[in-house]
Amino acid sequence: MKALTLAIALGASALGGTAMAQTAQGEIGYARGSLGYDALRDNDLRTAEVQIESAQGIAADDPARLINLGYIHMRTGRIQSAQRLFETVRDHRRDMMLELANGEVANSRDVARRALSRMMPALAAR
Repeated sequence: MKALTLAIALGASALGGTAMAQTAQGEIGYARGSLGYDALRDNDLRTAEVQIESAQGIAADDPARLINLGYIHMRTGRIQSAQRLFETVRDHRRDMMLELANGEVANSRDVARRALSRMMPALAAR
């Protein structure tokens, strides 16, 4: 497992009610804005998505990138797309340790599993 610390801006709905902490660190180990951290923290989902989609130097299958995109898709009603993104992270050959916006450190696969479990009511309704 690759150990990398970074801040991911996941909100309460993705992590089971965990409040998002305010932090000045933003993305740790990534170029500022490349994971849309500040925009997600400010609930500016459109800007966050543009930042993540246009970020240079981040692999398309980077777990941190996919988790933040999944969160954006979930919050904007693209439930099936969010599900696929979280499943990709959950099943990915590569995992990493992530520092979440609330200060928690968690494995990327575990973060994806939690996000998927929080989505179950929305998925069942479809």
